[in-house]
Order: sequence, then C-alpha cells, then structure tokens
Amino acid sequence: VMLRLDQMLEEAIGGDFDVTNYDESQLSKIEAKMSRYLSGSKLKKVQISQEQDKVHALIGDISHQTKTPIANVLLYAQMLCEQEGLSDDAKMCAAQVLSGAGKLEFLIQSLVKASRLENGIIKVIAEKNDVREMIRIALEQCSYKAAAKNITVTYREPEHSVLARLDQKWCVEALANILDNAVKYTGYGGAVELTVVTYEMFVCISVSDNGK
Repeated sequence: VMLRLDQMLEEAIGGDFDVTNYDESQLSKIEAKMSRYLSGSKLKKVQISQEQDKVHALIGDISHQTKTPIANVLLYAQMLCEQEGLSDDAKMCAAQVLSGAGKLEFLIQSLVKASRLENGIIKVIAEKNDVREMIRIALEQCSYKAAAKNITVTYREPEHSVLARLDQKWCVEALANILDNAVKYTGYGGAVELTVVTYEMFVCISVSDNGK
C-alpha cells in the first residue's frame, strides 16, 4: 500500500496520475479522491490562467487607449503653467492638472510593467554588478530636473566596489523613479540625499528629501 501511495504521489507530481483500482478497497477510495482533487486543481488552474489573460488584455487596452489623451493633458497643462499673465489661482490649477496627469501616466505604466513581469514578457536577470555604477546612471537621469529646481543632490560614493546580485536595468529604473519622485516633491532650492550602507547579506540604498 505504501509503495502504491508513493507511486500515486510521483504520478500526481508528474501530472499523469490515473485511477488503476476500481474495487471497494481503501486504496481505491484514496485513488478516486486523489483523481477528483487533481481534476479540480487543473480546472482551477485553467480558470486562473484565463482570468489573468483577461486582466493582461484589459491593462494593455487601457494603456493603448489612454496614451494619447494623457500626453495631450500633460502637454497643454505644461503650456498653461508656462503661460504669462495667469492669476495665482489659475497657475495653481494648471500645476495640479499637470501633477495629476503625471501621476496617472506613472500608475498606468507601472500596471503595464507589472503585467508584463507576471506574464513572463519582462525577464529579471540578477547578475553580480557594482552598485555604484547603477547609482551613477540613476543620478544622471534625474540631474537635469534637479538642476532646473536648484535642488542639491548629495551622494558620497563608497571608495571601494560595492558588489551585489541585481538586474541593473530594472534597478536603475526603480531607483531613478524614487529619485524623480523626491525631486518632484521637493521645493525650489531644496535638498535630496542618497546614502548607501553595505550589510553582510544585502546593500541598503536610502533616498531622503526635505520636500512635502
């Protein structure tokens, strides 16, 4: 009996389990229950896969349909913000529209990327890299916006290599998004600080600012 149970589990793991005993023995009852359980699990897996496909398709459609409208809102809101002769209230409203549209664009793009990651379209490949290089690239991406607002970005680079297993492309994007957010919500002449602390098992990168 134990050998048959072991064989049943191996077959279940391999996905080719089938009932072999059709008598009224206890083993036959166990096989029948195992068969019903596996059939239900397969059906549930198919249903989950179908629901995920629907969600992925919906997210892709939302991204496609909203891309142009959001771009237009961002463009005209930016033009309004730069328009001379506007009252303070009008400038504040234009700035809020610009900020809201930017948040909406970021959220939709984040949804699309998360969907692609879950669907296996985006592959995260962790390799040993120098964290300092990843930070340099991320800082370069936010340097223009920081300079435009006269924001001081402080970062003391470690003297020696800081090696860690990471996907440089996606870690750069993640860190650049955090830095961009810090610059966006820090007022003119403010400060953003990036620090790196190396631990035994991981590297901690912190971003702080004195904005709202």
